[in-house]
Amino acid sequence: MSSKKLIVGIDPGTTAAVAIISLSGKVISIESKRNFKRDEMIKHIVSHGIPTIIATDRSNVPSLVEKVSTAFNSVIYHPKQDLSQKEKMEITRNFYVEDSHQRDALAAAIHAFFNYRELMEKIDRKMDEMGLWRYRDDVKDLILRGEANNIVDAIEKIFRPKNEKETEVEKEKSRPRHRSDEKIRERLLKRDREIEILKNYSKKLEMKIDTLEKSRSTKIEKKIILRDKKLLTEIDRKKKLIENMRRDIKDLKRLNDIRKKGLVPVFVARDTTCESLRKLNELFSLKGEIVYFRQYVPIPTNFLKELKKRDIEIIIGDFPIEVKEKLENNITIISKKDVGIKIQGRIGEMDLEELNKIKKGAFVKWVKNYKKRMKK
Repeated sequence: MSSKKLIVGIDPGTTAAVAIISLSGKVISIESKRNFKRDEMIKHIVSHGIPTIIATDRSNVPSLVEKVSTAFNSVIYHPKQDLSQKEKMEITRNFYVEDSHQRDALAAAIHAFFNYRELMEKIDRKMDEMGLWRYRDDVKDLILRGEANNIVDAIEKIFRPKNEKETEVEKEKSRPRHRSDEKIRERLLKRDREIEILKNYSKKLEMKIDTLEKSRSTKIEKKIILRDKKLLTEIDRKKKLIENMRRDIKDLKRLNDIRKKGLVPVFVARDTTCESLRKLNELFSLKGEIVYFRQYVPIPTNFLKELKKRDIEIIIGDFPIEVKEKLENNITIISKKDVGIKIQGRIGEMDLEELNKIKKGAFVKWVKNYKKRMKK
């Protein structure tokens, strides 16, 4: 037999109906039957649990409702005045019923639930707070039956040892007690119950703390991971910066050595873009210098302007004829194949005499080209 606590609505008559709902208002069973006898009705109810409340939709309690209530020692609920058909249809509009008898029984049960709803929700909240949610229905049952004055009283009854309940009367009869001994015993029993309640409450608090700690730990871990990522990014940036600085120092030392040897430095750009020229000029001042372009890419419209801005004397690279013609009026251009340069990183070196020959040859070539253009 189930010990689930119930609210049962009964509609008596030739065809009688029983509607069973939980103390939280959930519909469990609706049954109607012709010649539904009291014993059959009781057996059907017991198969689902023990009724705390037996309800009717009538203001005058029918005898069948009283008899079933007496069998279970349940509380009888009845409205101040009979529920109207309209009220019963409104109460049960969200539930499926097979006939008017089932509707009346269900309306009675739900109406009873609504009457005690505020009290039962208060009990739910308090029991949840104490971590004793498993005993919610037991507390409701004791309070609704009048067997407990409040939640604490109900909890004490629930946690009272079974042997104490069974033998309390016999013990009182069998041996007399001093008043002081009895008070001490009552205090000890009360303390034991309080300890049991606090244990349950403490367990729930520990679970909450554990959940909060895990949540906090996860947040801290995420912050640490994020911080570590930022640190790693910053470390990588610093490493690259140090590498670039070391390379710059190495190139500057080499530039100094080239000039000490009486050789001519040649500055090497990655490609024929303004960006390459600007980066090269940040480290080496290109004014009056020679720039060697490793790779030719289509020159931007402001490339010539960038060359003039840097006041570069000679450029070396593989330029298409149409580009050479465009640039030759403003700067000396030398093809890679016409010069021997020893390149290392961003610095190359060439002999001064070779440079002078190249300059002279470039000038003669420029004069010839100029004369050709003039004839045209």
